[in-house]
Amino acid sequence: QLNQWDAEDRIQRTDFNSDNAKVDAVLAEQAADLSAQAVKLAKCGNCQLYYTTYTGTGSGSNEFTFPHKPLFICVFGENSYFFAVQGAPCGTGRNGGTGCGISYTTWTGTSVSWVSNNNEPAFQCNVSGMTYYMVVLMDAGE
Repeated sequence: QLNQWDAEDRIQRTDFNSDNAKVDAVLAEQAADLSAQAVKLAKCGNCQLYYTTYTGTGSGSNEFTFPHKPLFICVFGENSYFFAVQGAPCGTGRNGGTGCGISYTTWTGTSVSWVSNNNEPAFQCNVSGMTYYMVVLMDAGE
């Protein structure tokens, strides 16, 4: 919607000023849109996946420290699993067909620990000598 002149038109300063104001308005709108997109983009990629394995010790608790703050933990072993979510006081585990168990979790910075409410290593994925596979979703910003 900028001014278009014919060869015989007289060019006027007010036409240029009007066109410049229109261009400035569109550029300001695009700058605001880019700024909003930058805020959204800054929130992307703030999580990181971490994978490790460990061998169960048979003890009454598990404790792990990660490069960043853990948000969600998934552990799988032979016929058992354990899940926990950042801040929740309990995680849950299952041992094959024998049922489920609750493990009390403690979240501290980049560490998490858990202990089964019934002192059963299978429910907390800590059977002595068994290999466990852990996938952790971490907050890459912390």
